[in-house]
Amino acid sequence: MSDFFHPAADQWRAEAWKVIKECNQLDWLVLTKRPELISDRLPADWGKGYSNVWLGVTVENQDYVQRIDLLRKIPAAVKFVSAEPLLGPLEFGHRLSNIDWVITGCEKAAKAKRRIMQMDWVRSIRDQCDAAGTALFHKQYYSGTQIVFVIDGEVRQSWPGSAA
Repeated sequence: MSDFFHPAADQWRAEAWKVIKECNQLDWLVLTKRPELISDRLPADWGKGYSNVWLGVTVENQDYVQRIDLLRKIPAAVKFVSAEPLLGPLEFGHRLSNIDWVITGCEKAAKAKRRIMQMDWVRSIRDQCDAAGTALFHKQYYSGTQIVFVIDGEVRQSWPGSAA
């Protein structure tokens, strides 16, 4: 696991693209916090994207929502947003158009170090995804010491093409 488009990955990325292309029976989730670097680091034969690559950006709070704007400009079979760890409310506005999937989840860390995720943030994202027809996969949140996988009693773990 790494940020696939981080400059430190430049030394091994070409070989990784080769493996990804050869292993087309697998879906590869390629995630970054650096969408401004994606275009320059795609393989020459990317075209409209490899059919087995899901391209995503991490958006942990509203300060980083502009990452979605950059992702939307890049061709990919599946485009997704990872709001994990979700550290603040998110208002996507028009940005969910052409986004296939949103993942939400809390920060997984020791209780003393963990930043709290508010369920109202998740509910808002659920409602925005429903309105846009975007699949939502809610991973988890902490309730006391318990890890909970539901939103208001409902498991929401949809995949692209199967929204709500």
